[in-house]
Amino acid sequence: MLPELLLTLTTPCPNWARRFGYLEQAVRFWARQRRCALTWQPHLANCRTLILEAAALCPRRGRAVVLGSGLLIELPLAELAAQFDEVLLVDAVHLVGVRRTAARYPSVRLATLDLAGVFDRPDGPAFGLDGLPPPEPPVLPGGRCDLAISANLLSQLPFLPCEALERRLGPGRDADLEAFARGLILAHLAWLKRLADVTCLYTDTVSTVCSADTVVETEDQLYGVALPPPDRRWHWQIAPHPEEFPDLDRQNRMAGYRRFSLEPALPEAAIAIETAG
Repeated sequence: MLPELLLTLTTPCPNWARRFGYLEQAVRFWARQRRCALTWQPHLANCRTLILEAAALCPRRGRAVVLGSGLLIELPLAELAAQFDEVLLVDAVHLVGVRRTAARYPSVRLATLDLAGVFDRPDGPAFGLDGLPPPEPPVLPGGRCDLAISANLLSQLPFLPCEALERRLGPGRDADLEAFARGLILAHLAWLKRLADVTCLYTDTVSTVCSADTVVETEDQLYGVALPPPDRRWHWQIAPHPEEFPDLDRQNRMAGYRRFSLEPALPEAAIAIETAG
C-alpha cells in the first residue's frame, strides 16, 4: 500500500480528477498491472500489434493522438514517436512514471483532459439528465490529426460519471444511468469519426467471471451499443484469481479495429485471435 500512497501523493492532477476518482482509479490500475504483468502479456501484444497496423494505414504521419493513454503499457510508444512528427497522449491523469517515459521522446506531449466531457466544464459537472446540458467530448489541442487511437477507453468512459450520477440521483434510476452511459459511448464514437483520417479503436465488449471453464457471470461492457465485426478479437485475462475473487477469474472479450467505422465491416476481414491467458 505504501507505493500506491506515494504515487497518489506525488502525481499532479486537476481537482476534478482527484475529486471524482480518476487519480485513485489510475493508481489502482498501476498496482494491478504490477501484480498481473505476466498474465497480461498476450493482451498487451495484441494492442501493440493493432496500433502498428493502424499506423501503417496512415498516408500522412504528422500527428497521432492516443485517447486514454493510461500507463502506456499497451502502446508501442517508441515506434509511434519514430513514425509521427508529434504524438499526443491524452488522459485524465498522467502518473509520475508515465511523465518520465514520455519525456524521453522529444515528439511526445501530454494533455490532461476529461475525455467523457462531464466533469471539467466551465458550468460545472454536466450529467445530461434533469435539464442539465448533455456531456460533450473535449476540444482537442491542435484539432484534427492523422491517427487517433481510442485505447481501451470506450467501456471505461461511463464508469466514474455513472458513479457520480448515481450518487446524485439516488437508487431506482437504472434505466436513466444506462441511457446516460450509452450516450457517452455514442458521443465518443461520433467524435472519433470527426477527429482523424484513421481511427484505431480497441475495447472490451463483454466481461465474464469464470470458474475453470464454467461461466458464472456475464456483463455487457457497452450498455447495449452494438459495434461492427472487429479486425481482431482476443481475450484479456484481466483479473486472474485471487485478484478479485478467491477462486474465480475475470476475463474480458476484446474487439480491435485498425480503422474504425460505424459502417458494418465484411466478416471475412476479421482476424480471430483467441488468447487463453
